[in-house]
Amino acid sequence: AVVSTQSTGKIILLEARPDFGGVWDVSGPLGVMDFTVCNVSKYLMELTDYPWPEGTVDFPHHSDVLQYIRSYAECFSIRDKVECHFNCQVISVNRVDSKTVIKCLVSKS
Repeated sequence: AVVSTQSTGKIILLEARPDFGGVWDVSGPLGVMDFTVCNVSKYLMELTDYPWPEGTVDFPHHSDVLQYIRSYAECFSIRDKVECHFNCQVISVNRVDSKTVIKCLVSKS
């Protein structure tokens, strides 16, 4: 989950896994299957300011997608620009008195 606070412009990333990549990281219980190949073309998935590495097939393997996401985060120093909370599973998101309340389960690992 990504939360943007309009008042400060601050972006907060809440990721259930220990690093960037979400479901593309097969190390957790909710990741894609190890044999998963993306069903969306790399041309549709490509971030406008970060091309896929040369030679990437049109429908990349999950490990290529994971590497692409992590290399983007490293290239643009996302850890320094975004408040990242890893091992943080979002349980609920609610609106209370015009404020967003997010409940998370944080893993100690």
